[in-house]
Amino acid sequence: MAFVVLPLLGAGAAAEDFATPPPDAVADVSRWELVSGAFSNPDVEGTYRFYVNPERNALYQLMRYRIRFRTPSTERERRYHTTEKLVWNAQPAERLPLRCYEHAPGATGGQDGWREMRHGDREYDDEMAVLVMVLGLHRAESTSSGSGREEGSP
Repeated sequence: MAFVVLPLLGAGAAAEDFATPPPDAVADVSRWELVSGAFSNPDVEGTYRFYVNPERNALYQLMRYRIRFRTPSTERERRYHTTEKLVWNAQPAERLPLRCYEHAPGATGGQDGWREMRHGDREYDDEMAVLVMVLGLHRAESTSSGSGREEGSP
């Protein structure tokens, strides 16, 4: 499968992406390094924002992304929600599960909000597979076209 990876141009991702403040459990990352980008290929398209804690160089401690499978071919792809996802490595020095959230309309009492996925559930495991794919597409972008690094808010 051939991938065409497009760097994110201009001010950032689409306006609807990444505008919502992160869940309360996430630290203030406004001074962290921001790595953003977009990718597109015949199977999937998406945008992302990854944050590097200056105290932990080379570690994406917060990852926000939104993807869409263009022509879903597997059951996992067919049931995938195109909502924004947020993965937070709350304790990088410890071997704890990543915290994974989905931003969805009506997630909290009928209002838009973040819903945490439970570690060990099928949806959490599926999302970790998607995150690995997004990280791979980001790596392909950064090795082929430069990094897309900037400063910004979560």
